[in-house]
Amino acid sequence: MKGSYLLFLLVLLAPWSGLCQTVEKVDSVARKKGKVIAAPILGYSPESRFFGGFMGMWILPKKGVDTSSFKRPSTLAPIFIYTANKQVISSLRSEQYFKNATYLSNTLRVRNYPDFFFGIGNDTHPDDLEMFLDQFGQLNGRWMKIRDEKYFFGLSYDFRYDKLSDFKDGAVLETGEVSGTKGGWTNGLGPIFIFDTRDNVLYPSKGWYVTSNLHYFSKVVGSNYSFAQLNIDSRYFREVISPKHVLGLQLVINSVAGNNIPFYRLPQLGGNDRLRGIKNENLYRDKVSWYFQVEGRRTLFWRLGGVLFAGVGNVSPGIVSAFQTPVKAVVGAGGRFRPIKDQKLNLRLDFGVATDGFYAVYLNVAEAF
Repeated sequence: MKGSYLLFLLVLLAPWSGLCQTVEKVDSVARKKGKVIAAPILGYSPESRFFGGFMGMWILPKKGVDTSSFKRPSTLAPIFIYTANKQVISSLRSEQYFKNATYLSNTLRVRNYPDFFFGIGNDTHPDDLEMFLDQFGQLNGRWMKIRDEKYFFGLSYDFRYDKLSDFKDGAVLETGEVSGTKGGWTNGLGPIFIFDTRDNVLYPSKGWYVTSNLHYFSKVVGSNYSFAQLNIDSRYFREVISPKHVLGLQLVINSVAGNNIPFYRLPQLGGNDRLRGIKNENLYRDKVSWYFQVEGRRTLFWRLGGVLFAGVGNVSPGIVSAFQTPVKAVVGAGGRFRPIKDQKLNLRLDFGVATDGFYAVYLNVAEAF
């Protein structure tokens, strides 16, 4: 098993190495003429198993924009992925920066997604799963005003339509006992705030990153469901002992409030970047989720590195009970490879173990947080 993952990691390196080299060389060209970049995608997660596809990026030419330090190239980035579980994932992301210190970010997603439902709460079990088909389209984004290169204020929005089908006969979803089985629109918008002092977005070694946004889902904006959603993500990074050792801390709190919230909009635990080691990212979901994780990152030699990580978290129907019930915990380790020496973009292979005895393996690009 270990040999197969090592072989797969080596296969993954070649296309991304070429992509990073291309990105490194095109910046001066992109300022005048723009540039198109493309590369294959390969990876693994417990939810999808192996997956493959392609990604692209169109770096738009700069025309008369200001040159202050927060200014970045505007981009368009399409992605298409097909998984071993016959899940189709496609998206188009745009980042547009303007002269008046504002930017607009949009992501359009379309998915044909066989998914998993284990129930609601923190005592669900991996064996109690129901599969269903979720076909959905989603547009989310934010318009932000940039102040002092650290503070960002603006409006965040999320518009999504779901069509659910192929429920298991006689199971919970098929009976309609859970809110959301009829699908429909969940549309929301609200304020967003970001504070960012990281020295590098892809591999920070010092600084803070704090973001908070509040969405109101309402019939006023065409939503079939009415509820509120609060997301808080706080991260801190610092060098320890030497520049080769980096400590990262993250605390995330997600909460929804309302009486008719579709189950697929409830906060969750687990996955590629949230408490790696939980058997499935859909295993635990409820009105409140929180998790705290710590990661020690170490540059080893050449372009190789390693990490040790641990985390705790929980889901519950309310804020108070979220911190009273027994928490979930994970520990794990991972390897890192940097395709280009001067580009702080790592390929990662992580192995995590949860307190319930289950484990999970993840193969992906960039750090978990």
